[in-house]
Parts: sequence; structure tokens; C-alpha cells
Amino acid sequence: MMAQVTDIVSSVHDSLAASTEPHLQEKQILFTLCKAVETTKPYKPRVTQMVSWCILVLSESSRLVQVGTGEGKSCIVAMFAAYQAMMGKTPDIISSSPVLAERDAKEWFDFYNELNITVDVNIDKSENELKKCYECQVVYGTTVSFAADFLRQRFLRQDVRPNREFQCVIVDEVDSLMLDKGLEVVYLSTEIPLMESLNGILAEIWLIVNQLKRLGTGEILGPIQLFSQVLSEIITENKNIDELSIVQMAVDAGIMPIKSSKQTQENMTNVLKQLDNASVVQMVAFLTMFVKNLPKYFIKLYIERPDGTLQKLEEISPADTNKRQEIYFLLLGNGKCCVMHFEENSVDPSLRKKIKKSYQSESAKEPNKSRIPGLEDIISGKMQTWFGSALQATKLTLGREYVLHGDGVAPVDYRSTGVVQNDMKWGEGLQQFLEMKHQTKLSNMTLITNFMSNVGLFKKYSNQIYGITGTLGDQTELDMLKTLYSGIDTCRIPSCKQRKLYELEGLVIPEEDEWIRNVCNVVKHQVSSTDYRGPRAALVICETINLAKMFHKTLSDKISLGKLKLYVNNNMDNSTITD
Repeated sequence: MMAQVTDIVSSVHDSLAASTEPHLQEKQILFTLCKAVETTKPYKPRVTQMVSWCILVLSESSRLVQVGTGEGKSCIVAMFAAYQAMMGKTPDIISSSPVLAERDAKEWFDFYNELNITVDVNIDKSENELKKCYECQVVYGTTVSFAADFLRQRFLRQDVRPNREFQCVIVDEVDSLMLDKGLEVVYLSTEIPLMESLNGILAEIWLIVNQLKRLGTGEILGPIQLFSQVLSEIITENKNIDELSIVQMAVDAGIMPIKSSKQTQENMTNVLKQLDNASVVQMVAFLTMFVKNLPKYFIKLYIERPDGTLQKLEEISPADTNKRQEIYFLLLGNGKCCVMHFEENSVDPSLRKKIKKSYQSESAKEPNKSRIPGLEDIISGKMQTWFGSALQATKLTLGREYVLHGDGVAPVDYRSTGVVQNDMKWGEGLQQFLEMKHQTKLSNMTLITNFMSNVGLFKKYSNQIYGITGTLGDQTELDMLKTLYSGIDTCRIPSCKQRKLYELEGLVIPEEDEWIRNVCNVVKHQVSSTDYRGPRAALVICETINLAKMFHKTLSDKISLGKLKLYVNNNMDNSTITD
């Protein structure tokens, strides 16, 4: 690697040394850029930055450069973008988060202004503001903002970037955007008024899912139902059941008195009513006879102990156990029960039937109400997905995967940057279920009209993809990038100076309370003066917003609030840090 860099540096030196060489213009531009950096920044560009800039400039096609942390990646990006602008191109600079895009555009504004180069950032802007933004020579943003603006221009006919071409892109943190988030897709959705009619279905699903109870041993209890309702569904599915035998079973179980066989039809209706008052003993006796008459079912019965644990009563098994449908009941007495499930996949089929039945009943009441064409097919096809989204909504944690923002719910890019994504919403009903969970304003579901992946966006720049990162990845990942983007090449630049930092070995602490105490003690030691040094700053990076707030609260007892800052609201004004 060192030999490769030495050869490149020698080539750069030879190319720029003599004024008669074709690279005289690049040499003059480099001197101009370095002078602009010195004028607007309190330092001179280092050798690493100048060499990296030369490597990018002299590349015949796409080039990705690895530069160590602290070696001035944002400076290299700004200098190379300025070069592209001075050569008549309109470079797009893509950062890994909107926070970084806004920060870099602001920090390097004076540098670009010194060179008479216009610059802007395409984050959180109206249609008119975006049009002015894309008229600038250099534009900062994220993959989401650039892709979304292209989709708005192309498919929604919004006049946001009418004349800007995909001439050159400079990617900051290549490993994050082209590898870690390489499969990210930006969707544009459209609101349709008739989609409001689906809110009732989602509300019914959320009501049922909210009644599910997960036990410590893993079982999932369905909503409390009348035993007669469950039996009625089974009878409906098995139309060949002899009604007289159902009546006789109820009589034998002591649920209803003996009556004349002429009253069979009337008694069939009464059986279901009488079951609403049946005791646990009567329900067990009835189900035992029921399985004997309908051997396709295998039933396990449980009751709940006073401490909340389950006690198994008995198994009611048919003679032929090869083909059977298993049903698990928690009997509550007074004709009530819960259907038990051992996997989430088995929860929704029976509940879906209930929702569908409820919807069909509502449709019959209002036959003339405007509805989406083919709505029944949409509901049937999406019911399982919606149930999965509702179950997921019960597991997502506020302050981890999402936050409450304004009058709604905003996702958090929890797996990658930790940035709150104000302009994004979950699909497949998850957004609506979270809004119901926190009783915020309910939004309507939308239809996805078009989309673009990160790969699709980068490929629009053809062979003019340039990038800077601290970690390019191993050879397998580099080979994948070269396969995706033809003509792309890579280069690793060694650090200009020896690193002065050192890493301590990690500690594995099994107890959470002890782990918290250890972290807080280390922070307190770092920010306090010692015999050989003064107080130092300490940065505590937490996995979630909730964890950051917890550490802030714990450290407030050890460190004065004037010296303690909490930074979590990265979707708002980033020029201030919340105390």
C-alpha cells in the first residue's frame, strides 16, 4: 500500500512540478485553493489533504480514497468540489446524515465565497427554495434528499431541480453510504382521500393486538372471548356437524336441561347462549365430548393459577392423531376463554377472520359509501402484513426506534446514524399503529408511487463518483463496489502524523447497574483535575436516546449541570445543545 501511495505522490509531483506540463492549470488551482483555505480557516492544508486532492483530480474516472480520521476529509471534499466548480461542473456532495450536510455547508461557506462559488444544502426546503438551491454550483445533501428531489422532479412534476444534471458526486463516508446503507431505498408516496376508510380496519386490528398478552414462558394469550363465539366459528367451519349431537353434548355436560327433540333448532341457539354461563368443569366436559364427535381437533386446556402462571388440565385427543387441528384454550369460567398461541405466526389467522367479519358487517350497513375499488381484495391481501406491523409496533421503543415530534411520530435511523427522520414515515400500517399507540394525530396510509435505491442514484453519475472515507473495507467489499460501478478505483492514504491516541481494552460487565457505575466513574475521573493534568472533556456516545438521558441523569449527581450537556434532539436546531 505504501509503495502504491509513493508512486502516486511521485506522479503527482512530476505532473505539477513543471509549468510546461499539461497539469499547469491544476497546479495553479491547487495553490488558489490552499490560499483560500488559509484565508478562511485557521490552518494550512496538510500534505495528506493536498495529495488526496491531487489523486482525485488526476483520476480519469471514479475514485474512492481512504483517509484516516482527523486528517481533514471535509477539507479534501470542499477543495475537490471547488475544483469541479471552477472547471464548470456542478458537484453534488452527499453526506451520511442531514446534520453533517448542514454542518459542512455552513462551515465551508466562507471558503466557497472566497472563490466566488455558490453553495447551498438541500435539507428541509420548500419547492421554491429547492429550485434556488439547485441553481448553486455546489450542493450538499444526503442520498435521501437527492433521490427524493429527483423523483419529485421526474414523476411528481415539481419544479425543484429543472436544469441540474448528474455531473459529479463526492461521497463523504463511502463505507456508510455505499456499503452499510447500500440497499437503502427512497420511496415517494401519495395520499389518497379514500385511504381513510382503512383506518377503521387498522383500529380494529390494533384493538385486538393490544389485548394480546405474552406470558413469561412465551405463550401468547388471545383476547378474552365468549366460549360460545369460539364454538360458533368452529361449527361454521364444519357445516357437516349434526346439530342434534351439539344439543345432546350440552345436555350431557349439564349445560342445559333435557328437552324434546322437536325443539332441536331452538335448542341449538340456546346451547350457545347457555355456554356463556358455563363453568370450567362444564366446558371441559363439553369439549371432551365435542372432540369425540369431531375427531379432527386436538385440544389442550389450561387454567390460570392465582400467581398468573398456567396449570395444564388435560389433553383431549382424537383416536387418529395424524391429521388434526390443534387448539389451546385458557378457560376463565363464566363462559369466557382465551385461545392460546405458541408462535406469532399462528396468532393472526383466527383474528383475521374476526376482522374480516367485522368489516363485512360494516360494509353491509353502508352499501352506498364511497370506497376504494377492490378494497376487499386489498384487505385480504394485506391483513397478514398489517397484523405483523401491529405486533411490531408493540415491540418498538420510544426514544430508541422512534420519537414523538410535533403532533406525530418520527422514525429514528437507529441502526445507522441515529438521526431523527422528520420527513419519513413507516409503511404497511406501522406508522398508523404507532400513532394509535401514543394517541397522536392519526395519518392516512399512502400509496407508494415511485422509488430509487442508493445504487440507482450513484449510477446516474456514470464514472464521476468520488468518495472519501476512514475505512474502505476489505477486498471482498471493494470487489463488490467495482462490480456495481464500472471503472471505479480505490486508494489508501497513510496518516500524515503518528496517532497520539491509544485504545484501552474493553470490559465486559454482566450487571447493568455495575456497568453504569463504571462508565460514570470513568467520566468523572476524566473531567476532574489530577496531579499531572488539568480537567478534560469526555464524550459519552450512547446507543439510544433513552440511554443518553439515563446517563445524563446519573451523571448529574456527580458533575455540575453547567459542565454537563445532553445532545439528543438532532432533528431540530443543531446550533444549540440541550442542557
